[in-house]
Amino acid sequence: MLASCGEVCDQNKEGKRGKYFDTIRKHVDCKALFLNPDLDEPADFKHPPKFEDLPKWLVDLYTYDGKVEVKHWYWDSMVTKAGMITKWPMSSFEKVASK
Repeated sequence: MLASCGEVCDQNKEGKRGKYFDTIRKHVDCKALFLNPDLDEPADFKHPPKFEDLPKWLVDLYTYDGKVEVKHWYWDSMVTKAGMITKWPMSSFEKVASK
């Protein structure tokens, strides 16, 4: 994934001072990103893992080596508090598409 994201993943590029916030402009190779087979790989787990259960190498990538603060809030969108599975039936999409 990192090989195809190019400048988007480069965290060393300096921003230019703006009136309200700094601006960083980067070239985005959308084709390379969306053709990356890693994006379509099925997960090895049934539910999203909790952040504290992730391996260190993945935490380092996710936080840009600790540059990004992580708030610990876990929510598994596949299951509600009532234990119901919240998958969208195809009929929901077909109903919207027919409008």
